[in-house]
Amino acid sequence: MGESLSSTLKEFKYSVVKPIKFYNRVKSIPEYSNISYSQFRTRNISFDIFEAAFLNVNNDNIISTPQIRNMFKYLSNNLRGSKESDIKKTVIRIEKLRLALAVKLGNLDPESDKISIENINNILEELKVLKRIIIDSLKSNNKQIEKEIEFDMLIDDLLYPDDFDDSSLLPTLFYNLPVLQNSKNNGRRFNERFYKAFLLATHENDFLRKHYYICLANLIKEANIYTLDKRVLNICGFNKYSDISKSKLNEKISKLDYNPQTGRYRLDDFIVTIDNENTSKFDDAISIEKIDSGYILGIHIADVYSLGIMSPSEETLEFKSQASLRQTIDKNAISLFVEVSKTGLILDKKILMTNVTVSNNLLYDDVSKILSNKNNDKLCQTIIDLIGLYNIVNNSKLPDFPGPSKMAHALVQKFMLLYGCIVSDLASKSRYPILYQVDSDKRSAVSINKVYCDTGFDDNNLTTYARFTSPIWDLRSYINQTSICKCIFDRIDINERNELRLKLSSLKNEINRSNKPNTLQE
Repeated sequence: MGESLSSTLKEFKYSVVKPIKFYNRVKSIPEYSNISYSQFRTRNISFDIFEAAFLNVNNDNIISTPQIRNMFKYLSNNLRGSKESDIKKTVIRIEKLRLALAVKLGNLDPESDKISIENINNILEELKVLKRIIIDSLKSNNKQIEKEIEFDMLIDDLLYPDDFDDSSLLPTLFYNLPVLQNSKNNGRRFNERFYKAFLLATHENDFLRKHYYICLANLIKEANIYTLDKRVLNICGFNKYSDISKSKLNEKISKLDYNPQTGRYRLDDFIVTIDNENTSKFDDAISIEKIDSGYILGIHIADVYSLGIMSPSEETLEFKSQASLRQTIDKNAISLFVEVSKTGLILDKKILMTNVTVSNNLLYDDVSKILSNKNNDKLCQTIIDLIGLYNIVNNSKLPDFPGPSKMAHALVQKFMLLYGCIVSDLASKSRYPILYQVDSDKRSAVSINKVYCDTGFDDNNLTTYARFTSPIWDLRSYINQTSICKCIFDRIDINERNELRLKLSSLKNEINRSNKPNTLQE
């Protein structure tokens, strides 16, 4: 270290400038106006105060070098004895502040902003000194610490960019390959931070971020930069048999008409129900769209929750009629859209509150007739596409149903199972309270805690199941739809979720004690 820098560091470390002027400056910032001088002298000062003060610098509002050093002296003192991870985070904040000031400096006029430019240059020099002091205080190898900090800053930029546009990902990744691969632990650190970022985007139902993250993970995977761990593969929907392509589901949903007053999307998809001849009320419907990369499947469940029935005991025949997805009549639904690749990989999924109109209420035997007639119309093509997708994902342990008529039964069974697997998986990852199915028997027990279930969708890592798709007649579906809607659409807080969990625990005990089928009263 040069003699002049050593002298500056020494002066910096032991400068004793009275902080009253800095305190007065901080008091002028509204969010810190209620801090007393005594509190200011003793508290662990937030880095936000420094950023606010530095970024507000202009020709009339400068910060002297002694004041700058005094600010940093407080910061470095407060870091003594802190965990190494906290110190690294502070260095990252310093680097980001330095970059922000550099941007501000580039926007100033050399003639009219001379005072500001000189002041910012002084701040930048002192930031450089502060960074060196903090890094020198660590016991670890300095060069390795600097590499780790550089890596963390790059991952911050990749996971939380100003604009979630995946077009710049490829050049950014390859330009920064030395940074990404400079430590044997960077793969683990990337996986950990990526998983948390993707999980947050999932909780917030942010399509754009999820699409961006899938593109990022795909590039990391294809370029063999890191080995993606099981959690990341699961949450992205990847598996070793995948042929990753960009999700088209977000594009589809962005084109739908949305009513902000009702919170519903209007669907113009071709939608059908398929049931046995004894069905009078229609719980579930299906739509499908064939795309270049595979299919977009829509599973639309009668929205019982929005009718405001507070408990199953209030259910009436009128209530059943209101919710039923009868053809040609506008109805509310809870829709799950799933984009599936040509090899059965789930690329994307989204649950929405929708308004739908079913085109046809079909019976199982109708499917056979439609296929026999081979009419080149929308209805026939829908059945053909549903069978095509069924054949792709049919790795189920459920028994096969040969023949066109029995195939109709199998289609409904497969896709309703998929709905229950995906939504229960979302609930388990988000810790939403629901009643998980212990096994596939209609009279089987339920659990408030996540239960492993051999769903038959192993390639897509779906290992839980809960009933959602028959809320008009099935008690468990009714309870689960109510719970998931409260959590996802009403966005109840953690205390309300805990109360809901207690209620579900009580209902679980009642269901498990009963030897009767879990159906709503006729």
